[in-house]
Amino acid sequence: MNPKAAKILLVDDDEVVGRVWSRALQKEGFQVSVAADGAAGLDKAKSEPFDVIFTDLRMPGIDGQEFLRHLKDSGHQGCVNVISGQADIALVVACVKLGACDYLQKPCDLAELLALTRRCLGHAATRRENKRLQSEVARYEELDRLKSQFVSTVSHELRTPLFSMIGAFDLLAEAVRARTQGTEQGLLSVIQNNMNRLAGLIGNLLDFSRLEQGALRPSFQEVDIGLLVQETVHALAPLFARRNLEPPVLPNGLASKTIEADPDQIRQVLTNLISNAIKFTPPRGGISIDLAGSKETIELVVSDTGIGIAPENHKKIFDRFYQVDGSLTREAGGAGIGLSIVEEIVRLHGGKIWVESVLGRGSQFHVVLPKKQQSSGVQK
Repeated sequence: MNPKAAKILLVDDDEVVGRVWSRALQKEGFQVSVAADGAAGLDKAKSEPFDVIFTDLRMPGIDGQEFLRHLKDSGHQGCVNVISGQADIALVVACVKLGACDYLQKPCDLAELLALTRRCLGHAATRRENKRLQSEVARYEELDRLKSQFVSTVSHELRTPLFSMIGAFDLLAEAVRARTQGTEQGLLSVIQNNMNRLAGLIGNLLDFSRLEQGALRPSFQEVDIGLLVQETVHALAPLFARRNLEPPVLPNGLASKTIEADPDQIRQVLTNLISNAIKFTPPRGGISIDLAGSKETIELVVSDTGIGIAPENHKKIFDRFYQVDGSLTREAGGAGIGLSIVEEIVRLHGGKIWVESVLGRGSQFHVVLPKKQQSSGVQK
């Protein structure tokens, strides 16, 4: 704080002390008011704000303790220090309980007085900054809440007509395909693919909104992880075909792996990881899915021979809205929230996820999940 803007109040019935201290403080550029007793000091404190107050403890009428009590009751926020000619520890402790910040004993060295004044002003500046920051945090939290609410509302509003369109299109396309061929059927596929892509983006936005609101809670039950993998690969067959990629050959023992999990959420994890592998793997590249298990966990690995990820981005890709290469993601599609949702789902299942990748050679996404959930109340 600029000393010229700082206002100091001295409350002391000793006229000499008031005069000497006032001059010393004014010489340093502070604005100083002097009150000869507690009553006058309270009148001044009520009429204008002071950054620092010094009050004597032994005064006629309203003494220092009573003065502190009145200030506390009035909600005074400034720094108040007590001064006394007697070293009474019990009295000082009582004053601190009433809101006093520090204590000076008469006769007081002027350098000590000035040092305490500056220290109080520093603390006051810190309090003001903390209050400002708290207000900023509250404002940003409210904006974040409104943003999440907006995303959720808009996503729901978009989802309803979109799914009506998809349903109507499927019925129409079935009839049209029977009477057309070539270009017309290609156009139908373009429409269908983009509607499905939009549905996926809206689904991600809804999940992201639930994630931010802490509402992305798994409903655990026994899940055949192998069957989920097979179903997911089958559902993504059109994506494999469009990218001229062969669907992965699944391991023979895949179907025998069961875990306690939320099937919809694990399917979402699989869909996201496999879709990303498809998006970022060039035509005629390779994608594989492996599943291994221990006594307590299973490990799923989705590997590809795609573009790879630079080492400095291995952790960043799980950040919300982070996209490694804007040109690539614009071509492949996505909003940069899929992997953050995947990481949160894995975390809610008590698991962990990480990536191993070499730029230009491909990536391996590892997901480790516990076979049993603690106190899950799993449905059999």
